Amino acid sequence: MRHALAILLFLLLAQNASAARGERILEAVREGYREYPVWTVSFRHSFYWEMTGEEVVEEGRLLLAGEKVFRVEVGAQRLLARDGALWRWQEGGEQVLLESLENDPDVILPQQLLVDLESHFRPGEAQKQEDGSVRLPLEPRGDSEFMSSIELLADKDGREWVVRQLAFVDIQGNRHRYELLERQPFESLEALPEGQAAGLEFTLPPGMDLIDLRP
Repeated sequence: MRHALAILLFLLLAQNASAARGERILEAVREGYREYPVWTVSFRHSFYWEMTGEEVVEEGRLLLAGEKVFRVEVGAQRLLARDGALWRWQEGGEQVLLESLENDPDVILPQQLLVDLESHFRPGEAQKQEDGSVRLPLEPRGDSEFMSSIELLADKDGREWVVRQLAFVDIQGNRHRYELLERQPFESLEALPEGQAAGLEFTLPPGMDLIDLRP
């Protein structure tokens, strides 16, 4: 009996240590991005549509200038966030939707998946891979039911932990995968390549209507 209890205690302690390691990895990812005020991040989004068996792969770009100031471009989709507001539109579309940035817990943004994981997800048991990377299951914090089977792959870039890939299944059974391609830090918006900083200022595209959905 004592032997069985000792084994059970060891397993519980091992799981707690692994979960604690997962928390540290997520925190380290976020802290790594905090070392510079501005980042550009390129990524690949793969979407597998369960109903048709079709897979769509698009490359995207994230411009991050603080935790809640960012611009995302994925295919024709555009997202811009600042001052607590989120603008969403499609190139060639007819409308721009204006929403509160934190209005819907089921709206998952690329910025949250690649940078701000600690605030939105709770880690499970970390699994170290042969190449030194770590696979980490996640579950959403709060009441969101949009995502399931969430798995993160992270490794170290020098001393920093970096998200390399994150995969999940959405509420309709479709599979998503985000892969980090490249990231680059900048000391200020002025240090960005010419014209990029202007993307953080919203200008209504010609011919589109602005629909304000904020409460």
